[in-house]
Amino acid sequence: MRTAITRWSVYLLALCALGPLAGLMIASLRASDGGLATTLLVNTAPALGMAYGLASFVLAGVIGALGARFVDARTGLLAAGITLAWAAGRGGQVDVIVRAAESASPLITMAIEGAIVGVMGVLIAAFIYALGKPEEQVEGVEKPKLAQVIPAAVKRSVIAPGLLLALPVAIVIGGAGAWLVAMSPLKGQTIAAAIVAGIIGGAAGRIADYRIPAQSLMVAIGVLAAAGPLTAFVFKVGGSPVEAAYAGKMFTLSWIAPLDWIAGGLIGVPLGVSWAASLIDKRVKA
Repeated sequence: MRTAITRWSVYLLALCALGPLAGLMIASLRASDGGLATTLLVNTAPALGMAYGLASFVLAGVIGALGARFVDARTGLLAAGITLAWAAGRGGQVDVIVRAAESASPLITMAIEGAIVGVMGVLIAAFIYALGKPEEQVEGVEKPKLAQVIPAAVKRSVIAPGLLLALPVAIVIGGAGAWLVAMSPLKGQTIAAAIVAGIIGGAAGRIADYRIPAQSLMVAIGVLAAAGPLTAFVFKVGGSPVEAAYAGKMFTLSWIAPLDWIAGGLIGVPLGVSWAASLIDKRVKA
């Protein structure tokens, strides 16, 4: 009973306090025309945008740490994802951004942004797992110190058994899931698509090789965050992504903004890992 109360308190704090605060910062950014069609780097003050983005990740990390410390790692990841979902939801729609710029250049900028927030997403997941499952991060040490656990968790995110098989599977399956779900560029739809990518990509990666650490599956989401905007150049309708944006026919993965991917991944990956644990013979805790 006490654990359930604590879990829901963490979720409500993310949903009703820290999330709206993160969203408020992102909503204050402005496009060159004075509108709200912005991302962290596509706005009139990119440095300020990245500062607000970093502040949003700090808020997500704080609530994630509380969830991991007092409940479990999955609660921490979900709370962090809820917080960032507020920030993602207050950003602009990708197709509107491209039309406003009358250029495909914002997509390049968003790919760079995707790589940056992708790294931040991996780091926050590693941090939360370090607090929630410290014994898994440092082998052979019964009660590892936090100074040992955090670097080990980060290293384990990118150098882990099963990574070479599980990561490509998670990227392909997660991307396919997002492609199927993202039926429109509306923010609720794109964040939902990213959550689905986290769920089925995380599950597929863990099933492909059960040894893969859960935080490593956030690397797949980071790759999708960086690659997503670039798919508008590869799978385009008409002569350019701008024409596709005006026609409402941009490739669906390019509709998903970088923060959408990371928020959705933090929510979806732990659910997918938990789901995979029920589908494979060797049980692995989520």
